[in-house]
Amino acid sequence: MMQVNYKDFISDLKDKLKGTLPGEAAQYKLAPQYRGKINLNELTGHRTGSVMLFMFPEKNIPHILFIERADDGKVHSGQIAFPGGKYDLTDENFRHTALRETLEETGIEVSVTEVIGELTPLYIPPSNFLVYPFVAFKNYKPEFNPSTSEVKKIVSVSIPDLLHNNAISLNETHQTHKGEVIAPAYLIGNIKIWGATSMILSEFLSLIVD
Repeated sequence: MMQVNYKDFISDLKDKLKGTLPGEAAQYKLAPQYRGKINLNELTGHRTGSVMLFMFPEKNIPHILFIERADDGKVHSGQIAFPGGKYDLTDENFRHTALRETLEETGIEVSVTEVIGELTPLYIPPSNFLVYPFVAFKNYKPEFNPSTSEVKKIVSVSIPDLLHNNAISLNETHQTHKGEVIAPAYLIGNIKIWGATSMILSEFLSLIVD
């Protein structure tokens, strides 16, 4: 169990985010076996968007916020994900996209000063998105007001639980819009985090334990 003070944890994380990121190597620890290496510099015709890895304390223990997507029949329907979405032409930058989407989907207003860094961009083939992940925090647990059209429910998981030796299943069966696939996942109780979300999470957790 992580015993570090939450504010000390955030302070240390800010420093780590300024350094060299674990990058693709850490992402691919949780990648499905059927996913090949993708050169981001060679992408064409893709869409762009952002997600927010948002943290808050409960009993001084850092937690990460996820959403369970609504069962809307779209590519990532019903999956556990970070708040986020498509870059809009009215957005100032990708960070603004992450802030806007977090507010729209969860009701949480995150300020620019609460964004403490970025992780490595990740391409998501099923939805043809190049996603820019941002990291943010609050020093308290905020009120949630999720969008009923986009979010089935808000889910939070403690970082110590995610770092537990038994948190990862390497051969988990997942139901997708194209049928069943086998891929690694974080399993926390009845919460299953896989796909692009788990790849982004893998890099983040690698940064913490480095």
